Amino acid sequence: MSSAKEEYADALFALAEENGVTGDVKQRFSAFVDALGDDGERFFSHPGVTLKEKKDVLKESLEDTLFRDFLFVLLDNGRLGLIDDIHKAFKKRVMRSAKKKHVDVFVPEPLKEKDKKRIKAIMKNKLSADIDLNEKVDRTLKGGLRIEYDGNVWDGTIRNLLMTMQDDLTK
Repeated sequence: MSSAKEEYADALFALAEENGVTGDVKQRFSAFVDALGDDGERFFSHPGVTLKEKKDVLKESLEDTLFRDFLFVLLDNGRLGLIDDIHKAFKKRVMRSAKKKHVDVFVPEPLKEKDKKRIKAIMKNKLSADIDLNEKVDRTLKGGLRIEYDGNVWDGTIRNLLMTMQDDLTK
């Protein structure tokens, strides 16, 4: 069973990933923790400051609604005191995910399971990371496959081969 800090970190990570803003959230989280300091911790933990006042301060100081809403949840559940531990757990979660790479494979027909496994193994070896393989069937391709990852493209389609041959012949 995971601890509260890990559950909150995992929840924030999942939301950030889903919205494609993991890097931004990580940066904002670090900036918030750095800026919080002892005075901020005293303010947010002081029993004389109402929940509404605490949320108003966050509304005024944070534009990112995803991260701000996450902090609201921590406030509502009395867990803002765990912010440093949640931050550390979140950074660890981001680091773990960085070891997994997203790879898109464009093919004219659905791949057989053995071919998917083979492509995953090749890409895992090449990228030294676990692979999240996303197969995309593109019926306009006549043969071969195209692989895209981390902004890189390897185009082994027949269309690309023919275009390369045409370029070579016209030189």
